[in-house]
Amino acid sequence: MVKREDFPWLLLLVFISTILLAGLFNQGIYGSHDGEIHVARIAQFLEALEDGQFPVRWLENLNFGFGYPTFVYAYSSPYYLSSLVSILIPNFEIIFKILMFTSIIISAITFYYFSKNNFTRFAAFIGSLFYITAPYRFADIYERGALGEAFSFVLIPLLFSAPYVIIKKTFLGFIFTSLTVFAFITTHALTLLIFLPAQILFSILIFGRQTTKYKILALAIVFGFFLASFQWLPMIFEQQYIELDKTYF
Repeated sequence: MVKREDFPWLLLLVFISTILLAGLFNQGIYGSHDGEIHVARIAQFLEALEDGQFPVRWLENLNFGFGYPTFVYAYSSPYYLSSLVSILIPNFEIIFKILMFTSIIISAITFYYFSKNNFTRFAAFIGSLFYITAPYRFADIYERGALGEAFSFVLIPLLFSAPYVIIKKTFLGFIFTSLTVFAFITTHALTLLIFLPAQILFSILIFGRQTTKYKILALAIVFGFFLASFQWLPMIFEQQYIELDKTYF
C-alpha cells in the first residue's frame, strides 16, 4: 500500500514521465531500430496464445510464412504483458507504445522505493528523476525501440532491493528475490548477467556478517533460475540449430 507521504512524490514522477514521453501519444508507430519488429511479434504472439501454445515458442506466420522459433531464443515476458493489454486495446502499435510508456513510469517507482532504503523521500525523488531521464533511456525507447531492455530498468532497482527485503522478512525476501530473478531472465537475461555480480557485492555491504542471509540470497537466486529454466535452457542447448553469429552477403 502506498503511504500518504509517498503519494505526492509518486504522482509527480508519473506526471513528469508523461511529459517526457509525450511523443508516444502521436498517431502511428514511430521509427526505431526494433519497434516494428516488436509490433509484428506482439501480433504473432497473441495469435500463438489463441492457438493454444504455452509457453509460446513458434510464430508460424513469420519468415515469409515458414514460421520462426523466436521465443526459443528471445525473451518473452513483455509479450505476455502485451497479451493482457490486448484484452482492452486490440491495436498492436498502441500496445507497444503503452508498454514503453509503462516501463518508464514503473521504473521511476521501483527506483524511488529502492532509494528510500537509505535516503529521504526528496532524495529518492531526485534520484528517480535522474534514473528515468538518462539519455540512454530515451535512446532505448525512441531510437532502439528495445522493449525487453526498457523493462529491465524496472527490475534493476528490485534486484538491488532484495537484500533489504531479506533482512526485514526472510521468507518474503526469498520469494521476492526469486521472482525478481525469474522476471529478469524472461525479460532481458543479458542485463541480469551484467548487474548480478554488482548486486552480490552490494548484498555483502548490506548483510555484513549475517551468514544466514547469504544462504537465503543464494538459494533465492538459484530458485529464480530454476523457475525460468524454460527460457534459458533452450537458449543454451538449442543454439546448435541456428546461426547467430554469421552474416551472409
